[in-house]
Amino acid sequence: MLHFFELLQEYNRRKSILIIDDDTDFLTIMEMWLKSDYKVDCARSGEDAFNYLKNAYPDLILLDYGMPN
Repeated sequence: MLHFFELLQEYNRRKSILIIDDDTDFLTIMEMWLKSDYKVDCARSGEDAFNYLKNAYPDLILLDYGMPN
């Protein structure tokens, strides 16, 4: 029964998304679209993303792979 309760808690937990993009307008739009259902964090560079990931474990990462640097 305890295992079922733990699974139910995980299912109901608010999921987190990290969006990595150098376009601040895109970040703003994506955050506005998603923030009502998800915990949304944004990073404007790969360095910002790595610093964020040292302390957090998002459920999903949306990455602009064409960013400079």
